Amino acid sequence: MQVFFGFLWVWYNGSMNEVVFLAILFVFGAVFGSFACCQAWRLRLKEQKKENPGKRSVCMSCGKKLSVGENVPILSWIFQGGKCKKCGAKIGKAEILSEVGLAIVFVLIGTYFYQPIFGGSTEAGAGAAPWLSGFPLVAVLKMTFALLAIVAMWVVVVYDAKWGRMPNLGLMFANIFAVAYFATIAIFEGVDWLGFVGAVGMLPALYYILYAFSKEKLVGGGDWLLALAIALLLPNWFLALIALFVANFSASVCSIPIMLKEGKKAQVPFGPFLFVGFLTAFVLQDVILKLLII
Repeated sequence: MQVFFGFLWVWYNGSMNEVVFLAILFVFGAVFGSFACCQAWRLRLKEQKKENPGKRSVCMSCGKKLSVGENVPILSWIFQGGKCKKCGAKIGKAEILSEVGLAIVFVLIGTYFYQPIFGGSTEAGAGAAPWLSGFPLVAVLKMTFALLAIVAMWVVVVYDAKWGRMPNLGLMFANIFAVAYFATIAIFEGVDWLGFVGAVGMLPALYYILYAFSKEKLVGGGDWLLALAIALLLPNWFLALIALFVANFSASVCSIPIMLKEGKKAQVPFGPFLFVGFLTAFVLQDVILKLLII
């Protein structure tokens, strides 16, 4: 993130080309996508009380520590054919999907924040240091906290997609960064508290009630915690409603072939669909809120 802040500082006056900006975010997204998948595996090993591979990434089949060249996001997987160079075992699709997926997510978030950072207001906030004059501090803080929350949420999504559970550590960090995002809005821009209460009621409160009364038969314990982070990132009842609709609609559509194949006992992880609902509402929030006003 320090490198990224350096790029923002050099081109804070709006001279950075949007393509360059989004390309940088794509690279960062791929790196964090690799990181998120790695952390999901580490959390899984810890849950199973298996040996931690250490700080460096290793092949899960032969235990070989990966070199720098084998750790380049996306490119390493492509050039190695999705296999370990030593034992030839398949690396799996989760890794490449995580890297490409989060890279695309970073680009979408960057598309939303490009105008506020490089072409919008440059207000640094009351009491800001003189050297921050002209620097879009609020927009940069919002994007930074949003991206950090998304990385933590991505760890949760990867874990849930692979093993059908949501790790508490990932949920905790997602909510910490979501609180920081919400606090930035509250301090510098102001919050529609009634709209925020509505968002909380539609997402985390609703899922907590379903979780408590169904005893995890309808939704898991992690769903309402992930929904809480989403409500903090989307502190508006209408945006929360859109996220809720997209999440449940996409989950219903995607679960049909799985249920036809595996029957009523089929379990579909809901975390990825909650994330899709959040991303849709977040990236399109300006358009959605304009429709609400109309």
